[in-house]
Amino acid sequence: MKKIVMAFIGLGMVSASAVAGYNNTGDYWKCTNRSGGSWNFGRAPNSCDVYHFVDPDYVVNEFTPVIFNDSNNVDEERREYMNYMYSVLRETASYYIKSRDPEVSDDEHDAFVAASFAIAHQESYWSHYRVPSNGRLQFMRGDYGHGHGMMQVDDRWHFAAVNEGKGANLIFNIVYSLEEYYDAWKVAPSKSCVSSPTDWYARSRSAYSAYNGGISKICRWTNPNDKWARNDKGFKTKFDNKSWESYVDDFYAPSFVDPECIVAGGVNCQNDGSSDPTPRKNIIYRSSEFGNCIFDEELEVFKCTEDRFAQCLHHKVYGGSVSRVSFGKVKEEWDVYTFEEVETEGICSSVTGLIAPGSHISLGKNINVRRTPGGEKLGTMSSGKITQVLSYEVTDASLLKRYYQISFGSKIGYIYAGDKNDYSSWAKVSQGSLNYQSVAKVADFVSPFENHTAIEDRDISLDTEQRYQVRAVTYKDDLSLIYTLDVDGQDYSFYAGSLNPYTVDDLFKMVDEEVDEPSKPEIKYGRLSKNIWWKKMYKCPSTSCSKAGTLRGPRLTSSKLKIYENRNGWLKVEQKGKVGWIQQWYVKIY
Repeated sequence: MKKIVMAFIGLGMVSASAVAGYNNTGDYWKCTNRSGGSWNFGRAPNSCDVYHFVDPDYVVNEFTPVIFNDSNNVDEERREYMNYMYSVLRETASYYIKSRDPEVSDDEHDAFVAASFAIAHQESYWSHYRVPSNGRLQFMRGDYGHGHGMMQVDDRWHFAAVNEGKGANLIFNIVYSLEEYYDAWKVAPSKSCVSSPTDWYARSRSAYSAYNGGISKICRWTNPNDKWARNDKGFKTKFDNKSWESYVDDFYAPSFVDPECIVAGGVNCQNDGSSDPTPRKNIIYRSSEFGNCIFDEELEVFKCTEDRFAQCLHHKVYGGSVSRVSFGKVKEEWDVYTFEEVETEGICSSVTGLIAPGSHISLGKNINVRRTPGGEKLGTMSSGKITQVLSYEVTDASLLKRYYQISFGSKIGYIYAGDKNDYSSWAKVSQGSLNYQSVAKVADFVSPFENHTAIEDRDISLDTEQRYQVRAVTYKDDLSLIYTLDVDGQDYSFYAGSLNPYTVDDLFKMVDEEVDEPSKPEIKYGRLSKNIWWKKMYKCPSTSCSKAGTLRGPRLTSSKLKIYENRNGWLKVEQKGKVGWIQQWYVKIY
């Protein structure tokens, strides 16, 4: 891939800094243990260690079927590799263009996907991950090491993106590159070398000329005397011959990995290709409405939670009895089942040895710090170092691999902290102190040093003489800290300082002593009427007030409503931590 001369827009995973200008990286930069290859599918030269840009364990966990292993029979390995890679490339290109244009026609969709196949062939012979004869997990590096991965993301023009792992992560490599190709694809119909918007052949070739040479070269393919005409001819040959098809046994087989899950930052994104009419216990099902759901076979209900707690929930339901958990999608015909949202508090309590957020830990060995659990390496934290757990993620319902989110210099990153068998050798709770007050944990009480106002409602402020319970702790990419506090029975968010430089001590103090609290009125319980699926709440007892979240009816959840107050026909209610006002006639009180 050459220099980009147009701005990236669209999916949000591509930052402006990714194309900020030319970076003079040396030949074979971070290209350790370089291995050769052959100019054939899956093994184009060269390959270099992947660990500089993405965690090898993450690659193995997410992408094993498309790791070309040179120790196997090459012809058999290539056929298996190509069958898997065809489905991955097809679904990733399809996901991408539908994300950019949800109303894309079938003809345009199919033409764009076909062009994506040809680009991958032209750039790298569909080569990405490989284990060569040296036994190391590597990925394709072309053009003296500057081109990264299947679509050859150039580290001189895309340094930030490459450093963030977007060249080494297979799905990001494809999506990042198609962003540039799609921009040229949209411009092409306005050029003289494309007769009409439905001239898919000319649009495909024009977009490739721009992809390879910059937007000013969009009609380069029509000039056989151009300096780089051989690149356009090469693309044409690949596009016309479609030689990859000779390796594919099933053109409609689903991808083993869900590209949307990878782009969203998920882990364990494997798809289950099962056509079973009923849900199974070895699958975590994704639902656009409920998140990640586990089917409880004993109760015959789906239990649902957010992505990072899905493996914990599966372990809690099945006790680690399933050796390999895959992913699937909830089918429309399963709406006959009940879907329950599970409270996140205590959801990982069955994970032995998992250290709670807010705890201080001492590292038992030198551990790499990565931007995400499987992402770019930020550096290394040395054995014996004391740090504080900000959050955690569990990525395997059987082995219970755990990652702790920590503060690392001017960044926030993750460290791997072992699995159920060896976690004690990686990190343990420490009584050692940091050079600053700990960040509060959920359920702690804090008191402000000044009268803060809520982020979402400037009319809500804190009293320095009062204490407030912490309902959630959020860490932003810029290392700022947000406390969600219980203010008179309703949750509000407040800026709580920065982790670097550390300013939390300047804004809040922890309060441990008991404080007499005024007696509270008797709490009643109820539910929405049976014919109501969901209903909006308000921040005050009037429809003119701003919205305060959504209540779910008995068809969607078994969770009851807590009723705190009745004011002129309006009820102040709570469901799963969400508090607001709703008109009384929508509620059945027990």
